[in-house]
Amino acid sequence: MLFTRKKTDPESQLREILDGYELPTFPAIYLEALQQLRDTESSLGTLADVLATDPGLTARLLRTVNSAAFGLRSQVTSVHHAVSMLGRGHIESMLVSLASHSALPSDPCSGFDPERFWRTAARRAAVARALADRVSPKERSECFTAALLSDMAIPMLCVRKGESYARIVQQWHDGLGELQLMEREAFGWDHAQVAAMMCSEWDFPDVIAEAIASHHGGDDSEKGVLPAVNLAALIPEVDAEAHIEVLTQRVHESTGLEPSDVQTLVEESFRDAEEIAEQFTA
Repeated sequence: MLFTRKKTDPESQLREILDGYELPTFPAIYLEALQQLRDTESSLGTLADVLATDPGLTARLLRTVNSAAFGLRSQVTSVHHAVSMLGRGHIESMLVSLASHSALPSDPCSGFDPERFWRTAARRAAVARALADRVSPKERSECFTAALLSDMAIPMLCVRKGESYARIVQQWHDGLGELQLMEREAFGWDHAQVAAMMCSEWDFPDVIAEAIASHHGGDDSEKGVLPAVNLAALIPEVDAEAHIEVLTQRVHESTGLEPSDVQTLVEESFRDAEEIAEQFTA
């Protein structure tokens, strides 16, 4: 199995799993902006100037900031305003989300329905953010991004592995087993491990990378790096509404929030997710 070869570096493991395929790099504008963000001597004004040079990125940032995902009371009208209001951490999470979306497959294939995939990702992100607001507000941005991208390896694997992988994904959608267990049995790895390698390749912030890698942490998954992400990962791609009761109970057991409050939170998050999903499917 690939993950018994401790001396093999993640990049080589990832290429082997993806049949020699190398991940695309992020577009140059994202790389430059992320470099500015991580340079402690660079000002937020300089970062905003970099972002403003790309009209497409500026438009996507403003749409995202003004969407239900952030719940701002007043509209943000410029990228300089967005950067000054949100700060480095929130902007970095947003850029990672948008850049990852641009680098992932966008065409449907067996096992991967882009609209359904991103709708589910948006629901997980909205629920994780709402839970973080209640129990750990400082982590809301990281929870949103990690939950949004928790299954980001699945589209790549569907494209690269073809029917052998898509068949397992379909069995998961049909409720015939847990995806990560079927993946390990068939291939010796699971999508969370592959996603962790992708995080390494794309230089994700550590907390987001660790949360994605451990989003299926087991029976006590709510004790993960970002517990809200593990709980949001319980939302499936198929018949998600039918699983709200199960999700409500798990959140209640983990956080102590009253079931009626949790159910309201989840239902409101699902509504917010419709607007969020538009940012990734338009």
